[in-house]
Amino acid sequence: MSRKERSILGGFFVYTFLGFLPLSFSFFFIPIYTKYLSVEEFGILNYFTVFSSLLMPIVSLSIEQIAGFKYWDYRKLDERMNYILNLLLLSILILFVITPIIFQVLKLGLFSLKVNLSKIGFFEYILLAILFAYCTNIYRVILSVFRNEKLLNGYSLLSLSYLASLVIGSVFGLIIYNRGLMGAIEGRTIGFMIVMFFCISFLFLNYRKLFRINLNILKSTLFLSFPLIFSQLIGNFSYSFDKLFIEKFFGLKSLGLYSFAFSIAYILDILLNALSNVVIPDIFEKIKYEDSLNKRIVFGFFDFAILISSLFGLVSFLFIKFFINQDYYASFKVLLILSLVIIPKSIQVYYSLYYYRDNRTKMLLYQSIIYLIVSTTAFYLLGNYFSITGIAYGVLISNWVSLYFTIFFSKTDLIESMKKRVLISACFLIFYNFLSLVNIFELNIFLATSILLIPSLSLSLFYFFVERKRLFYYGITLKHLVLKK
Repeated sequence: MSRKERSILGGFFVYTFLGFLPLSFSFFFIPIYTKYLSVEEFGILNYFTVFSSLLMPIVSLSIEQIAGFKYWDYRKLDERMNYILNLLLLSILILFVITPIIFQVLKLGLFSLKVNLSKIGFFEYILLAILFAYCTNIYRVILSVFRNEKLLNGYSLLSLSYLASLVIGSVFGLIIYNRGLMGAIEGRTIGFMIVMFFCISFLFLNYRKLFRINLNILKSTLFLSFPLIFSQLIGNFSYSFDKLFIEKFFGLKSLGLYSFAFSIAYILDILLNALSNVVIPDIFEKIKYEDSLNKRIVFGFFDFAILISSLFGLVSFLFIKFFINQDYYASFKVLLILSLVIIPKSIQVYYSLYYYRDNRTKMLLYQSIIYLIVSTTAFYLLGNYFSITGIAYGVLISNWVSLYFTIFFSKTDLIESMKKRVLISACFLIFYNFLSLVNIFELNIFLATSILLIPSLSLSLFYFFVERKRLFYYGITLKHLVLKK
C-alpha cells in the first residue's frame, strides 16, 4: 500500500465521523420533533430547510463553490489564508447587499412563498432562512480549509461546535421555552450564528498580520462564481423540487410524511458527503495531474454506498418502531425508495470531478437542468397514480438519468463492473416494492427483522461469490489501517 493510500485511509474514520456527526443532527432530533410538532408543522420545518438551500447560492453568490478548488492555486500557507480571508470579507459584503434585495423580491411577489407563515412572521422567517443559508456556506468553506491543511483539532472543534449549537439552540427553543415550530427554527439558527461569528472573528484576529485586501482575488472570485450561481440555484431547486411539488399539490400533511421519510433517508447523503470530504480531494488531485488512480479505492467508495443502502431498511425500521409514533408508519415505503438514491449519487460524485478538471463546470448547470426536466415529468406522471410514493420513484429515476448524463459528458470510460451495481440497485427496488404489499410494522419484530435482512445478506453472497478478490483487498486495507503497516 502506497503512502498516498495510507494518507487517505488514515484519516478516513476520524474525518468521516466528524463530518457526519454534526450534519446528522436532524436525524437524531426526529423523535423530539415528532413529539413536539404536528405532522403539518414538521413539514413547515422541513420547508424552512428547503428555502434556506434555495437561498444559499444567492446570499454569497456561490463563492464558496470555487473556494475548495481555487485554494490550491496558492502554494504558500500565507497566501492561502489571505485568499480565504478575502473570501470571507467578500461574503459579508455580499450578504449586506443581497439581503434587502431578497426582501424586495419577495414583497413584490416576484417569487411565490405559498407556505402559511401565520405561526411565524414573514420578516422573521425570511431573515432566519437567509442567515442560516449564509452560515452554512461559511461553515463549509472553513471546514474545507481545516480539512485541506489537515488541522484535525480545528476540524473537530468546528464540527462539534456546530452540532452543539444546533442541539442547545433547539432544546432551548423547542423544549425549555416550548415555542413549538417557531422555537425550533429560531433555536437552530441563532445557535449556528453564534458559532460562526466566533469562528470568523478568530480567523481574522489570528491571521490579521497576513490579511491584505486583494482586489484581484475579489474580482476573479466574482467572475468565476457567477456561472455557478445559476448552476447551484437550479441544482438546489431541482433537488428540492420534490418537496415543493408535494406542498403545492398534496398539502402540508403529505409534505410532513414525505419530509419525515426524506429526513431519515438523508442521513445516507450526509454520510456520503462526509466520506466524500475525506476521499474526493485526494482522488481529484490524482485526476487533475493525470496520475495513476487506484480504481480499487474508487470502487470502495461505491461499494460502501451500496452496503449502507442494503442495511438502511432494517436500521430505519427499528428506529421508527421504537422511537416514532404510528402517524409516520405510512412513509416507510417512501423511505426505502429514497434510500436507494445514494447509489447513483455516489457514482456521480466521482464522474463530476472530470468537469472540474477540464474547467467545464457549466456542465453542472446542464446536469441540473436535465434533472429538473426529468423529475418534473416523473412527478406529474407518477405522482397522480402513487401520490408521495410516486414522487420518491421520480427522485430515484431522475438521479439515475442524471448519472448517465454525467458519465456520457465526462468523456471518460465507464468503469468496469458498473453494470453489476446498477443491477443490485434494481434488485433492491423490486424487493422493496414486494415488501410494500404487507404492513411490516404489524409483523412480530423477529419476522420483520429477518425480512429486512434479505438485501444485506444477498449482497454479502454476491460479494463472496462474484467479487471475492475485492473483498480480499478491502480486508488487507483494513488490516493496514488498524495495524498501521
